[in-house]
Amino acid sequence: MRDIDTIARDNENQVVEWKETWQDKYLEWICGYANAQGGTLYIGINDDGDVVGLDAKTVKKLLEDIPNKITSAFGITCDVNQETKNKKKYIQIAVKKARMPINLHGRYYYRTGSVKKEITGFELTEYIIKATGSSFDAMISDIERKKLTFDAFEKKYIKATQKELDLDNDLVS
Repeated sequence: MRDIDTIARDNENQVVEWKETWQDKYLEWICGYANAQGGTLYIGINDDGDVVGLDAKTVKKLLEDIPNKITSAFGITCDVNQETKNKKKYIQIAVKKARMPINLHGRYYYRTGSVKKEITGFELTEYIIKATGSSFDAMISDIERKKLTFDAFEKKYIKATQKELDLDNDLVS
């Protein structure tokens, strides 16, 4: 583990987040770290990087609750440790990059810069395909081959987008 003084000089960033107290919504941060490159969440440290500390009863409860919540939510294990600085206790939650995309209640989060963001729509589709080592071209369709015509595609496109399809310009690839 890196020394907290070194971490505090670095400020919060893509792999470090400080929180004064634990809230279950921080499972979103853990999900984001696991879907990105991993990271560490510290509980008992304020936004300036100062250790404000947690009382012994809170530390004991968090050391039991947080690992169980993480495993229950994601099926992964993170290192959850008690640390001390100047007689003040705080919690360190070290999250490794997950091998496969993970979600929290069907929502996918990603840590980028010093923010946690939810990924949805096409961005989510692209992320899952990339993370699983696949590609659009390698995916198998459940549509019968004889039904795969430009006319059928054009009808589906118009229905979905409410726009006309220009086959010469819209289907470059």
